[in-house]
Amino acid sequence: MSCRTLVVALLAAIAIAGCSPDGPDARAVATTTPRSPEVAGDVAGDVAGEVASDLALAVDDTTHSAAAAAALDLRAERCGPRVGFGTASMIDADLAITAAHVIAGATEIEVTDIDGNRTTATPVLFDPDLDLALLRVADPIGTPIRLRAEAAMAGERGVVALPRWIGGELQLEVEVVTVVRTVNISTTDIYREGDVDRAGFEIDASIEPGNSGSLVVVPASSDTGTSPDTGDPAAAAGPFGVGIVWARSNRNDASAWAIDLPSEVLDPAHRATLTDPVHPGPCLPS
Repeated sequence: MSCRTLVVALLAAIAIAGCSPDGPDARAVATTTPRSPEVAGDVAGDVAGEVASDLALAVDDTTHSAAAAAALDLRAERCGPRVGFGTASMIDADLAITAAHVIAGATEIEVTDIDGNRTTATPVLFDPDLDLALLRVADPIGTPIRLRAEAAMAGERGVVALPRWIGGELQLEVEVVTVVRTVNISTTDIYREGDVDRAGFEIDASIEPGNSGSLVVVPASSDTGTSPDTGDPAAAAGPFGVGIVWARSNRNDASAWAIDLPSEVLDPAHRATLTDPVHPGPCLPS
């Protein structure tokens, strides 16, 4: 199958972070080009070619449950009277992952799991270029999920867990998604000060403000190999996190973009060294 290069404009890619009361408070302009010829399509996100049948695994109850148990609602006091909101996921006993723009400028961060447990969180990694952050939580919360060293693959199925406050009650939707194609995302850092490239992928998901930072979770496959956390083949059952939701497609409300996990985040030994608080940067430009 021939590869047709795509340039997909994500003009003001939204659903980046929720912000009360002013709506999304970060914007980006991005272009994407496919890394895999099997997923070449047009700018509306249509897929050309067949989805590999061995990747389209059934998303079982274990995958749903793992994604839900790891998911956290995140609220960040920042930038005057506004409260930023987004999603995080537990990846170690006291470490959560989210998008950097969700916590940019935060003076206080609170996370809540699906059982209603709440605690504060402190940034220990803040990367405005990749738009990724790691947080140490003050108290036990949620259930961590393993991360997979291999990047997401076109045709692979998984889920995203989307916590939302409705009528004063935290409710959770677990949405089944498919990786439409892998992409290289050319955009700016979260402050729009410089050009950056991010490895990522497109998923067929309807993402709303406040869903940024959600972990894309996939079931184990027969060739997963060893656990990315321990190197133990017996611990390789999965499910696994493979990337975080970044932004909704501006051209297709039923599509969203996710970011691959970098090597320093995938390495549990490196994550364990991240103990010192870091500053979550200035507030995002309005």
